[in-house]
Amino acid sequence: MIYEIPVREQCVKIAEALDLFGAINIQLRMTPAGPRIFEINPRLSSTVLMRHLAGYTDVLWMLEEAAGRDFQPKPQTLGTVLVRTQGAAILPLGKQ
Repeated sequence: MIYEIPVREQCVKIAEALDLFGAINIQLRMTPAGPRIFEINPRLSSTVLMRHLAGYTDVLWMLEEAAGRDFQPKPQTLGTVLVRTQGAAILPLGKQ
């Protein structure tokens, strides 16, 4: 859920203008003049897994909506910090 009112308003305007059904990923920067969008992609965000693990199951909500079923998104609690890290692993191929 978007809690910054100017961001929410801008995203809603875009979704309505596109007559959106499904998902888009909007990239923006907050500036002193408000949110400034620099990219819109017709896809889910790469943060979908960590949001799902935190209980924000928007992909499931989207599937419920597409199937025509009623659903009630669970309210989210402010104060949770999600962090995505990048790692690397070296795996031996075994004996040659």
